[in-house]
Amino acid sequence: MVKPNRILIVGVLVGLVGAIAQAQSTPPPCPGYNPTNNTNLACELATGFRAPANITANNTTAASGQSFNPVVLSATLATQLSSLPVATAVSGTGITFINGIPTFSSESLGTILTQRGETIGKHRFFVSFNYQRFGFGSIDGARFKNLSTVNQVTYPGIGTSYVVGANHINFTVDEYTPMATFGITNRIDLTLVVPFSTVNLALVSDAHQYNVDSNKNPLSDFSLGNINLPGKKSGPGDVTINLKGTLFKKEGGTSMAVGTELRLPTGDETNYLGTGAYGVKPYAILSHRGKRFTPNVNIGYEWNSTSALYTDKTGQHLNLPASFLYAGGLDFKVFPRVTLVGEFVGQYVINGPRLQQSTVTIPGQSGSFQSIIVTDANGNQITSSYAIDNAGGGIKINLYKGLLITASALFKLDDSGLRAKVVPLFGASYRF
Repeated sequence: MVKPNRILIVGVLVGLVGAIAQAQSTPPPCPGYNPTNNTNLACELATGFRAPANITANNTTAASGQSFNPVVLSATLATQLSSLPVATAVSGTGITFINGIPTFSSESLGTILTQRGETIGKHRFFVSFNYQRFGFGSIDGARFKNLSTVNQVTYPGIGTSYVVGANHINFTVDEYTPMATFGITNRIDLTLVVPFSTVNLALVSDAHQYNVDSNKNPLSDFSLGNINLPGKKSGPGDVTINLKGTLFKKEGGTSMAVGTELRLPTGDETNYLGTGAYGVKPYAILSHRGKRFTPNVNIGYEWNSTSALYTDKTGQHLNLPASFLYAGGLDFKVFPRVTLVGEFVGQYVINGPRLQQSTVTIPGQSGSFQSIIVTDANGNQITSSYAIDNAGGGIKINLYKGLLITASALFKLDDSGLRAKVVPLFGASYRF
């Protein structure tokens, strides 16, 4: 029978999910450039990058459009935040149960970010707490520490304004992730992940505006000054529920499992604590248990619903891009209580929003100005498919009975999308 304390823990976790879902209501859309109403982190870039001041003192003509819409960056951020790698529940914990008695095992302690094809065992319980720090330093190869922008706006019959900005962005996410896995049967596991995050987004921007008339003759230029916008938000993220089942398992050999992960939009997307979208990720796992080495391969596909962070030029909410997920890991038993882990984690984003680096020539000014563009000539978002690949390693130590301590680091292999050079992870877990 399932022990009462396990039932109590499961009940508390399910209740916590319900409380978070109730507490998070759909927030209003981002107000964009409005310094007096910059109420969330998703509006911070729009505010800091600046829209032009009036081209003339008595100008009342509406602009026909901006060449750079910083709000579009939110979609790329949300796409990446929907697939941050987190530690998984694995069957290898250094303990096996014989007639209900915990017994030291000769197996390796399992991988960290990838999964094996095995489950934890009927009515067994696995809990963990992990900390990860994502220090994002670039997006599509454009460095946050020195991001140049030119916002070009045309006023029909009057002229064009160019706002040239030199920007410095500091974007970090500290993620604290409690996780609980319960073995429903010997072949089926149910996992609940309830992340909590602290998001820091700070922007320092210095800008200068150049105005030209409709014949491209210079009218005026002046400094827009410096803006310093520190921003910080903390709270629960998107809860995920994962159901995993082993299809076949050969003792001391190959195992295969399939599963589905459901992500709930319980986090506040306008502060990058969540994505604002439901997500469904079916996946498959193949692993082989050796005497000292245990390799595994994971593949999956993630579908996302609409999000307030991803809109077209009319303001219509769009689905966050889907992704094909692929990963592999290898754990090596160095000593009975120590396992070394090597892992590869990849994601192929399908038709996601992109950022391109470009240059802009301003009439009357020598040379050209570096900039980034996120929309085409018709105001539509630039999209394409791209891969995000990471590799890393770590160590797992069995300190006492079912208690494991984990440490690892994940390193980027390319520049596409929102990237952090290195992502450290520290965690502790226990299997009952």
